[in-house]
Amino acid sequence: MAAETERPEPVILAPGITTTADVQGGEPCIAGSRITTSAPYAVWREEGPEGARDAYPSAAALDIDRAITFEAGRRYGERHDRADRTRRRLRTIEDADAWKRAGYAEGLAAAAEYLRASGRGDWAVVLTATLRERQEG
Repeated sequence: MAAETERPEPVILAPGITTTADVQGGEPCIAGSRITTSAPYAVWREEGPEGARDAYPSAAALDIDRAITFEAGRRYGERHDRADRTRRRLRTIEDADAWKRAGYAEGLAAAAEYLRASGRGDWAVVLTATLRERQEG
């Protein structure tokens, strides 16, 4: 007799939305089906909510609406996470440019002043202390 393999348990991501490692590559799906949340979302973008519901007659209208809502929120979150990472990276580049413009000798003092002026006074305190240590040492 062949040994039974255990199937992974679905993980509930939201009401009516689950993910299972061995179903659709672990993509979020409508609970109890293999319909990924991205599929009705794509139809909804092209044909609207009625088109998405008509495209998946085996799923309840509420499940299709949940899938569209989940996928829209997921994409919104991903887009804004990328934008936040870009903003953080640009802020770091601006800080480095401020140091470079100030020149090597006055770099720490200029960076501390820049950080103080930009509202990041906690880092300004650290840089000012470092500058004092270098001047005393």
